[in-house]
This record gives sequence, C-alpha cells and structure tokens, in this order.
Amino acid sequence: MMFQKKVDRAMNWLKEKNKNKANSDSDMDFERRDILALVLSAALVFAPIFLVLAIVMMLISRI
Repeated sequence: MMFQKKVDRAMNWLKEKNKNKANSDSDMDFERRDILALVLSAALVFAPIFLVLAIVMMLISRI
C-alpha cells in the first residue's frame, strides 16, 4: 500500500484515543426508565416491519 506508514500511525493514534474512552464507558448504569425507553423505541421500530411481514404471509398463504 502506498500510504502504509500513515495508515499505521493513524490506527495507533485511534487505539490510544479509544483506550482511555473504553475505561470510562464501562461504568455506565441504566436506570429503570432508560430500559423502558429502549424497549418502547425498539417496539416502535420493529412492530411495523413485523406487521407488514405478517400481512404478506397471510396474503401468500391464502393464494
């Protein structure tokens, strides 16, 4: 590769930068309402997809 030294230097810089960040993120605690918000948002995202798939499957099975 033409710019291998630059790529290696950038990767080493990212590893050093993320090493400090990984330690601080591991102490993150979820509250009760955070988990509820995650479940509700997942339901809002995936429910329409499952609904459309169920309707399509019912229409296919009637043919």
